[in-house]
Amino acid sequence: GDLLASFTPAQSFGYRLIFANLWLFGPLVEQQLAASPAGAAKMQTSLSPTLLRAGIKENVLPPSARATLNLRIHPRDSIASVAEHVRNAVADEQIQIKVMPGGREPSAVSDVRGEAYQQFAKVISESFSNTLASPNLTVGGTDSRYYEPLTDNIFRFSPLLMEREDLPRMHGTNERVGIETLANASGFYYRLLQSLNTPAN
Repeated sequence: GDLLASFTPAQSFGYRLIFANLWLFGPLVEQQLAASPAGAAKMQTSLSPTLLRAGIKENVLPPSARATLNLRIHPRDSIASVAEHVRNAVADEQIQIKVMPGGREPSAVSDVRGEAYQQFAKVISESFSNTLASPNLTVGGTDSRYYEPLTDNIFRFSPLLMEREDLPRMHGTNERVGIETLANASGFYYRLLQSLNTPAN
């Protein structure tokens, strides 16, 4: 809701009408968001089988099989609720389901109506022309989790302008940042650090 409300003013009348009446159009909006992998990952827990092991030879039936699933847990879920969902989906007593050690509960949701977010959004608007600041869900893991014991509000933000063709390069071949993009990012951090001693208005 906060995401849609944040960019509603920049939309056409039709979209403003839809976003202002989510009590009626909510299912349609959710259906459209879930139609893309990126949208679906932000609306629900995602599950990917990343390791599959079975068999010892091409002409011998495997005596056992093992699958490792990687999950990105949505804030409304928990490790326990997701494990229970997988058990119910598999529904086979012969298959053991174990939660691996080292899993993390989803991060808390930061207050996007509070002073910290408003100040952060102001610096974003000052740093990037014709830009709306919108709260969203970060689906990847970041080092910000180490700050969770220190604060109630953690805002994950990258001040790097990305084009569609840049996205496949992230953590991939030919990953790079343009010089102008890097300069703009430096300007953002400079303004952010300056703003820390100035209350938001």
